[in-house]
Amino acid sequence: MSQVDPLDDLIYVREAWQRATAEGQGGTFIATDIEAWEMDNKILTEVGLASLTIEPNSKGGRMTRFSKHFIIKEHANKRNGKWVEDNRDGFAFGLSETLPASEIISLIHSHVQASLIESKGIRHPPLFIVHDHIAERSLLRKLGYPESGLISPTEQKLAEKYNAPPADAVLVDTQRLFAAWEKESMKNCRHGLERICKALGLRTHNMHNAGNDAYYTLEAFIKLAS
Repeated sequence: MSQVDPLDDLIYVREAWQRATAEGQGGTFIATDIEAWEMDNKILTEVGLASLTIEPNSKGGRMTRFSKHFIIKEHANKRNGKWVEDNRDGFAFGLSETLPASEIISLIHSHVQASLIESKGIRHPPLFIVHDHIAERSLLRKLGYPESGLISPTEQKLAEKYNAPPADAVLVDTQRLFAAWEKESMKNCRHGLERICKALGLRTHNMHNAGNDAYYTLEAFIKLAS
């Protein structure tokens, strides 16, 4: 993914957004964020999930949204606060839930798998949105999420061209999309989520809460895609 021009990713997501909205074909856009314990980043503490579904053939593109904040039960006693802000208790978009990691994985994976749509003979998996795909893929692996089912926009285009079985989801990275939007190379565009949201005119609150960060990742994606 890192070898591909970020502009190709931006073109892909804008086509997907156009297809879902103006063309009435619908689609689902799913953002996640994972927080790790500052004392040992192999120990994961929180998972955020934000989802936007645009109904197909709906007048004006009817949208359904939800946001979730999960505290990983096995590590609920691990708190940040020395080097990384501790905003675990500051979820701004609903109530936090404490669940075992296996249940969190199952909830996210089930939602992803239920979000495949077919239009004009082409199967379109949902977009799975992260900020900094290298870091987040590593965290997904540590969580135990089956991230091998996530493919890049370039791989998805090839799958559509050759009618290959669809992947679980197409992985897109707001950091890469922002690089294309700002016409910067990835080498010079390793901006954090808060910096990107500010540049896009989005106000943020209580970052480093996984639920909030997933919500703002989705908001940044919408700004960049539309």
